[in-house]
Amino acid sequence: MGLFQNIFKRGAAPPLRLCQLHEHLQLMDTGVESFEPDDTLRDACIEAAQTVWLQTGLSSWDAHPREAQYAYKCGDKLHGYLHINADHKDCFLIVIFELKAARPVGYLLFDIGAEYASPIYVCPAAAFEDEPTPAVIEESIPRLNSHKDAYAVLDRGHGTYMQAYQESSGGYTLEHQLVTPSSHYRVAGGLDAQQVIAAFKWYAFEKKEWARELKWEKMEL
Repeated sequence: MGLFQNIFKRGAAPPLRLCQLHEHLQLMDTGVESFEPDDTLRDACIEAAQTVWLQTGLSSWDAHPREAQYAYKCGDKLHGYLHINADHKDCFLIVIFELKAARPVGYLLFDIGAEYASPIYVCPAAAFEDEPTPAVIEESIPRLNSHKDAYAVLDRGHGTYMQAYQESSGGYTLEHQLVTPSSHYRVAGGLDAQQVIAAFKWYAFEKKEWARELKWEKMEL
């Protein structure tokens, strides 16, 4: 039944499900190509997007003209994507649909522009606010709690970022957000300094292992 057989069950139409980034990447890994959906599928995706729009944290549906701007089918031959413009350039609500059933089954917020933006590293313990280097990440993460503001942030702008906080005990909390607080996640379980350093370096230097290798759980903010 394909890559998402345990996520999107066949049968009755499922509610539109908020997907995590690693799920999106799994589908992308199968390859994508441009696709022209028919009016029925396009309208179904737009209607589905409207039903979850209030949950996204974006401005109201009517705040901007919303339209289906790009569509793709995936190499798994089961799924496709339709991009609906969000609140700023290159930021989208992406509706995932089943090709055969021609129905939307999931969605996520994704800022393509943020993927290509140079992140800003903010770390009070290192008195640092600038584009990161591996050295500054490696040096500063182990001593975040030497400062009263015991956090570090890699900010890609427009609400997309990764952040870490070090407890007084020395343990870490690691979180990331896609566009709005409605897509805010944290790593389940405790992390040590080396794990946080690895995640920050992946995130800072455009490697997606941080999404694939760590187990994230959604936070309600």
